[in-house]
Amino acid sequence: MTDDRRQWLEDAFPRLVDTFGKDAVLQRRVLIPHHSDFPIRYNGWDDTARQSLDIVARQMEIDPDEIDLTIYKEGVNEISTGHPLGTALFLGNFEDEKHSSGLYFGRGDDGK
Repeated sequence: MTDDRRQWLEDAFPRLVDTFGKDAVLQRRVLIPHHSDFPIRYNGWDDTARQSLDIVARQMEIDPDEIDLTIYKEGVNEISTGHPLGTALFLGNFEDEKHSSGLYFGRGDDGK
Protein backbone atom coordinates (compact mmCIF):
# COMPACT_ATOMS: atom_id res chain seq x y z
CA MET A 1 0.00 0.00 0.00
CA THR A 2 1.39 3.39 -0.92
CA ASP A 3 1.84 6.08 1.71
CA ASP A 4 -0.82 8.22 0.00
CA ARG A 5 -3.36 5.38 0.08
CA ARG A 6 -2.52 4.58 3.72
CA GLN A 7 -2.93 8.24 4.68
CA TRP A 8 -6.27 8.41 2.85
CA LEU A 9 -7.54 5.37 4.77
CA GLU A 10 -6.35 6.75 8.09
CA ASP A 11 -8.15 10.03 7.38
CA ALA A 12 -11.31 8.31 6.15
CA PHE A 13 -12.10 6.32 9.29
CA PRO A 14 -12.62 9.33 11.59
CA ARG A 15 -14.96 10.81 8.94
CA LEU A 16 -16.93 7.55 8.85
CA VAL A 17 -17.26 7.58 12.65
CA ASP A 18 -18.34 11.26 12.60
CA THR A 19 -20.90 10.57 9.88
CA PHE A 20 -22.39 7.24 10.98
CA GLY A 21 -21.41 6.90 14.63
CA LYS A 22 -18.88 4.56 16.19
CA ASP A 23 -21.36 1.78 16.95
CA ALA A 24 -22.63 1.66 13.36
CA VAL A 25 -19.09 1.54 11.97
CA LEU A 26 -18.07 -1.26 14.33
CA GLN A 27 -21.22 -3.34 13.85
CA ARG A 28 -21.69 -3.18 10.08
CA ARG A 29 -20.19 -5.90 7.99
CA VAL A 30 -17.79 -4.67 5.33
CA LEU A 31 -18.91 -5.48 1.79
CA ILE A 32 -16.25 -6.89 -0.48
CA PRO A 33 -16.23 -7.01 -4.28
CA HIS A 34 -17.19 -10.68 -4.37
CA HIS A 35 -20.23 -12.56 -5.62
CA SER A 36 -21.18 -13.33 -2.00
CA ASP A 37 -21.85 -9.62 -1.39
CA PHE A 38 -22.74 -8.58 -4.94
CA PRO A 39 -24.60 -11.51 -6.55
CA ILE A 40 -24.82 -9.70 -9.86
CA ARG A 41 -23.77 -10.80 -13.30
CA TYR A 42 -22.10 -7.66 -14.60
CA ASN A 43 -22.76 -7.04 -18.25
CA GLY A 44 -22.03 -3.32 -18.62
CA TRP A 45 -25.71 -2.43 -18.68
CA ASP A 46 -27.23 0.28 -16.52
CA ASP A 47 -29.36 -2.21 -14.56
CA THR A 48 -26.27 -3.88 -13.10
CA ALA A 49 -25.06 -0.50 -11.84
CA ARG A 50 -28.49 0.06 -10.26
CA GLN A 51 -28.38 -3.38 -8.63
CA SER A 52 -24.97 -2.53 -7.13
CA LEU A 53 -26.27 0.81 -5.89
CA ASP A 54 -29.26 -0.92 -4.26
CA ILE A 55 -26.95 -3.30 -2.35
CA VAL A 56 -24.70 -0.47 -1.13
CA ALA A 57 -27.68 1.73 -0.19
CA ARG A 58 -29.27 -1.05 1.88
CA GLN A 59 -25.93 -1.65 3.59
CA MET A 60 -25.82 2.06 4.47
CA GLU A 61 -29.48 1.90 5.62
CA ILE A 62 -30.56 4.34 2.92
CA ASP A 63 -33.70 3.86 0.84
CA PRO A 64 -32.39 3.18 -2.69
CA ASP A 65 -35.37 5.08 -4.11
CA GLU A 66 -33.93 8.24 -2.55
CA ILE A 67 -30.90 8.02 -4.83
CA ASP A 68 -30.94 9.27 -8.39
CA LEU A 69 -28.29 7.36 -10.33
CA THR A 70 -26.94 9.03 -13.46
CA ILE A 71 -24.62 6.98 -15.62
CA TYR A 72 -22.14 8.43 -18.07
CA LYS A 73 -19.90 6.71 -20.52
CA GLU A 74 -16.13 7.02 -20.50
CA GLY A 75 -15.04 9.57 -23.05
CA VAL A 76 -18.06 11.80 -22.50
CA ASN A 77 -16.76 15.24 -21.58
CA GLU A 78 -19.98 17.03 -20.70
CA ILE A 79 -23.15 16.17 -18.78
CA SER A 80 -26.24 18.38 -18.69
CA THR A 81 -27.33 19.43 -15.21
CA GLY A 82 -30.92 19.83 -16.32
CA HIS A 83 -30.76 23.47 -15.28
CA PRO A 84 -33.14 25.77 -17.22
CA LEU A 85 -30.18 27.86 -18.37
CA GLY A 86 -28.61 24.81 -19.96
CA THR A 87 -25.54 24.61 -17.72
CA ALA A 88 -23.33 21.53 -17.88
CA LEU A 89 -20.72 19.72 -15.84
CA PHE A 90 -17.43 19.03 -17.56
CA LEU A 91 -15.59 15.80 -16.82
CA GLY A 92 -11.92 15.12 -16.84
CA ASN A 93 -9.39 12.56 -15.78
CA PHE A 94 -6.81 12.88 -13.06
CA GLU A 95 -3.33 12.88 -14.56
CA ASP A 96 -2.43 9.46 -13.18
CA GLU A 97 -5.84 7.85 -13.83
CA LYS A 98 -6.90 6.09 -17.03
CA HIS A 99 -10.61 6.73 -16.50
CA SER A 100 -12.64 9.67 -15.31
CA SER A 101 -14.14 9.46 -11.85
CA GLY A 102 -17.79 9.60 -10.86
CA LEU A 103 -19.72 12.68 -9.89
CA TYR A 104 -21.48 12.90 -6.56
CA PHE A 105 -24.13 15.48 -5.77
CA GLY A 106 -25.88 16.48 -2.57
CA ARG A 107 -29.62 16.12 -2.10
CA GLY A 108 -31.51 17.74 -4.98
CA ASP A 109 -34.78 19.67 -5.03
CA ASP A 110 -36.62 16.37 -5.55
CA GLY A 111 -35.17 15.00 -2.30
CA LYS A 112 -32.87 12.52 -4.07
